[in-house]
Amino acid sequence: MKSGSTYTICQYTAKPGQEDALRALLAEHGPTLLRLGLRSDEPVVVLEGQGSESHGAAGKFIEIFQWRDAEAMQRAHRTPELMGIWEGIGACCASMDFPDYRVV
Repeated sequence: MKSGSTYTICQYTAKPGQEDALRALLAEHGPTLLRLGLRSDEPVVVLEGQGSESHGAAGKFIEIFQWRDAEAMQRAHRTPELMGIWEGIGACCASMDFPDYRVV
């Protein structure tokens, strides 16, 4: 991890019954970002919540990745192929949050 690098932590809550579809889109997302030159070579980490609904983790996913550079996020929003994946992810989710962090 390089100091000052920008990481995005995507937090997704799947709609009931959409977990498999979301899992498949997340499996496609990281490789697409890499192929388009938008993320670093650092591995993408995808976490899936465990436990029962009563513990609040069921249906929740977290995806962590590092952008290639400071402009990559803006370029991503102008990339039709990526926008198609994002639209699919959005259709699968009841909620999404995308905080950005940097290594200190």
